[in-house]
Amino acid sequence: MKPCVLSVLVSVCLLSGCAVARPSAVQPPTKSVVAYLFEANRLDAAESEALRLLQNPRHNPELHLMLGKIDWRKGKTTEMLRELALYVKEAPPGPLRDEAEKVLSTH
Repeated sequence: MKPCVLSVLVSVCLLSGCAVARPSAVQPPTKSVVAYLFEANRLDAAESEALRLLQNPRHNPELHLMLGKIDWRKGKTTEMLRELALYVKEAPPGPLRDEAEKVLSTH
């Protein structure tokens, strides 16, 4: 398997982590709308809602992971990597950010 293909597969696995269901007490209702739309395969609506939420200066960095998942499903690998880079830039230190940095270092 080529390194590029492997890194894309790792990207998909990493991005799938942000779709894991969380208790509503932890996840803001507006973010769950993006996940709901994504899971319903309403990608354009999910993307529009995520972009709207990103306008808030205090947005959740995981929105970039959702946009990356949307881009991946639409076949937009370059845009997916851009969103992953934005996530790394904005997210607090942690295992998910570390994995994202590893994926980006292979591209």
